[in-house]
Amino acid sequence: MNRIGIIILFLAFIAKGVFAQNEKRAAVTIPFTLLDDKYVLIHPVINDRDTLTFYFDTGATAALLDKTVAEEIGVKANYSQDVEGASGKKEYRIALNQILSFGDLKVGEVHCVLEDISRLRNALSYHFDGVVGASILSQYKTELDFDNKVIRLYSLDTTLNLEDYTEHSFTFDNLLPIPQLDLTMKMNNGKSYTGKVFFDSGAGVTLLVNTPYKEEHKLTEGMKVLKVQSDDINGKSISEEMTIKGIEFCGYQFSEMPITLSSDKAGVSSYSGYLGILGNEIINRFNMVLDYASMKIYLKLNDLYDRPFKFPVSGIVLRKNRNGDIFVYSIQETSNAYKSGIRKDDIVLSIDKQISDDIRVYYKILDREGAKVKMKVLNREDKKKDFKFVLKRLI
Repeated sequence: MNRIGIIILFLAFIAKGVFAQNEKRAAVTIPFTLLDDKYVLIHPVINDRDTLTFYFDTGATAALLDKTVAEEIGVKANYSQDVEGASGKKEYRIALNQILSFGDLKVGEVHCVLEDISRLRNALSYHFDGVVGASILSQYKTELDFDNKVIRLYSLDTTLNLEDYTEHSFTFDNLLPIPQLDLTMKMNNGKSYTGKVFFDSGAGVTLLVNTPYKEEHKLTEGMKVLKVQSDDINGKSISEEMTIKGIEFCGYQFSEMPITLSSDKAGVSSYSGYLGILGNEIINRFNMVLDYASMKIYLKLNDLYDRPFKFPVSGIVLRKNRNGDIFVYSIQETSNAYKSGIRKDDIVLSIDKQISDDIRVYYKILDREGAKVKMKVLNREDKKKDFKFVLKRLI
């Protein structure tokens, strides 16, 4: 699962004070960049450092700041906590009560977990410095406008004109300040399942089904699935991908799409009592207002609503090595790319004669279902090889 803030979900205990009201009444507008139509990037100032890039993530119960960046800008931990995670117990260092500035607006009481995020950077092939979510969302009525690519923050007592939006209530169960709402999943075999999901804009998926829910309902039996290896801040994890008929969420219908099924034994995706996690492949199709004080969300479809869902067609996952080379991190054995001869650890020299040090350039070529692709690699025997294959849906 392409996930930027998964470790934050273990850290609700440090959200103390996160629901304090901010007395500023005037709205502030924060421009954002939308990376890959998925990830919202903003640029807070911390300790006068004005070149920082943070992911804005509704799944981040506490802020995350890269520990190397923290050292550079003078942010020091003054608290520590042991957390039991998928890879065992780990001590997290936390800088309490930091201030994030956006122009004249200063957002206080932000607790930052200081952690090495190099693995996440590599997984997303993008440099960023941290993640923030509930620390802002709890202090303001927050409007995310994807059509104009801005976040607008309003004081909690501001009355907004929301005539064009639909209103929905959510909960904060299990002491996690992440919106939780009901969703219905429609399967290709005609069955439907309804359950509660986390509203998590940091999850780079349509829907992630939690491990207990998958196992209880035997969702993969008789279905075509792909095994997928991915990275989070703690290490590698294995999940599955399959296709479903669609979902219904807050009265909105979405048709055929790929979903991810967790195999995690720890963390929020291992929670029982939940269907799973709704990710940004769905969330970003709405303009929205999040009101954590009244536990209400207001939704309106935006220009991304009709964007086609992307299905896996190449079976190739790319990464950069320490030398800056782009290589095949993993490859599906059922893919035409594998059948043509491409293997794990092959270094990419070019795809369709394009030579780039930007993985996104290659992914754009590899996402075109039905296209014929030419790929040149340097294999593990240091031999240059040329391969041709057709991009075909794998699920």
